[in-house]
Amino acid sequence: MNNSNKKIKLKTTGRMVVAVVAYLLPTAVVFAVALFYGVPFYFLALIPVLICLAVYSGYLLCCSYFGEPLKKVRETSNGLIEDCQAFQTYEVVTGSIEHKCFFGKNTAANDLGVIYDSLEYLRAFLQETKRERELYEANRKDIIAGIAHDFGTPLSAISGCAEALLDGVLSTESQKKMYLKTIHSKANALIQMADDFFLYSCLDLDVFPFHFTEVKADHLFAPIIEEMEISMQQDDIDFYILRRGFSDEKIFINIDPLQIKRVFQNLTSNCIKYMKRGGSYRKQARFCLDYLPDKRLRATLESNGIPVSHEDCVRIFTPYFRSDGAKTAAVNGTGIGLTICKQIMGAHKGTVTARQSVLGGLAVEVTFSSCNSRRGEAANPS
Repeated sequence: MNNSNKKIKLKTTGRMVVAVVAYLLPTAVVFAVALFYGVPFYFLALIPVLICLAVYSGYLLCCSYFGEPLKKVRETSNGLIEDCQAFQTYEVVTGSIEHKCFFGKNTAANDLGVIYDSLEYLRAFLQETKRERELYEANRKDIIAGIAHDFGTPLSAISGCAEALLDGVLSTESQKKMYLKTIHSKANALIQMADDFFLYSCLDLDVFPFHFTEVKADHLFAPIIEEMEISMQQDDIDFYILRRGFSDEKIFINIDPLQIKRVFQNLTSNCIKYMKRGGSYRKQARFCLDYLPDKRLRATLESNGIPVSHEDCVRIFTPYFRSDGAKTAAVNGTGIGLTICKQIMGAHKGTVTARQSVLGGLAVEVTFSSCNSRRGEAANPS
């Protein structure tokens, strides 16, 4: 006989003993009282029957009032025991939160399911927080390594040129002038990098002072497009401009003009730097300005430069990230230009995204979330 059968037999025997005691004890008490007061014998014969009826009536009364609640308590307690045996709460306590907590089959059938759901939500939240912290630490290390590299390269060049000038190894004035120009250009590059890093830090800490004003779209993009054309012509790039969705109504956007110009300067510089070089390759770029039906303004700069995969298009705004195709390109820069663009557009409640261009290279879309269209001139058309 196994242990379960023994337990069942013991429970049955115990219930029988309790039933006999519950019957015999009041019967004996009633008989003793009846004999003490001289109750007739024929009435004593009715006492067991009356006691049985009373006990049975009491049993039915208890079942009707307490049977269902007791049944629920028993089911809940049994389900709780099974669930507690299966619920792996120790993983949250010990820090191992990668696996989803396992709930027993009775969880949904009792009120403790809400507690289990809350614990699972806590585990998922802790897991997401842990991943974000690990990603933040990895980005921080990449930024520190990138800063050290970007500052180290021009500083080494400046140091080498200065040593050559101090040692007197340069015999002609033309050589000295060339070395001084190198020092000047590298120093300017360091200043530009310091400015970019300061801007990146201010934007990341949300302490950069933006100066928003309502500007007419034509007045904003006219000088931006003109600068793009000049830059593209200097690098022998065929440049095309498209305007779509505009009508006679004037489009106004609430922006910081200086910082929006910085965004498109970074995008233009990035577009030119990652063009393919050499051979009979014809460099092409296109700037599209679209006024969308939902009253958003979208500006797209795309080219037939170095191809970028779909996966890299998502990560391209990460500081110091370079796609596989761009790693072979010998270009200079701080590595945070696109990151700054994303931060600036985020402060403007807009977006900047990247995708593969139909021209073969990269397309970057800058979208302004809300624009006003009306007839007339803006109060400040700068």
